[in-house]
Amino acid sequence: MMNDFLFADFLEDPATYAAAEAWWQARLSFLDGQCAPYLRTAFANGQPFYDGNPIVNLADRNAGKAARIVQQCPREFGHDYTSFEQAIELADGDGYRPAQEKIIVLSLTQAAAQRAEDELRAWFMPGQGQHPPAQNRAAASHTHADRQTHHSITPPHATRLRA
Repeated sequence: MMNDFLFADFLEDPATYAAAEAWWQARLSFLDGQCAPYLRTAFANGQPFYDGNPIVNLADRNAGKAARIVQQCPREFGHDYTSFEQAIELADGDGYRPAQEKIIVLSLTQAAAQRAEDELRAWFMPGQGQHPPAQNRAAASHTHADRQTHHSITPPHATRLRA
């Protein structure tokens, strides 16, 4: 089943990483104009982090909502999908304002991408998106139990929230 992963070597190959970023941007283009990036994805010298956290990030500052997708190495994590929410502060002019952030941690397959897209559509466009298929709703029921497993992924990158 390893062959159903998309951009599987994205952490080892900068060209594949860039292709994965572009693929996500195209896939989530329905949010263009509503959302903009809110996290740094490169060091001060311009060198990209290339760590998959985040592979894509979007914020709707007017709504006080943000989201990021953390793409993991499939060889290390296999088929995995978890999402959770947390309170953050978004830079706003000279200060910061409270916001809610949705974090989706996944190993990229077509199914995981569709689930993430559905989740982001519901997050940023409540009432405008379609409900996910029953199988995705059933799969989401165990997402809460997984929250503690992956919650530790956020603190090391918390400083990026104030970018």
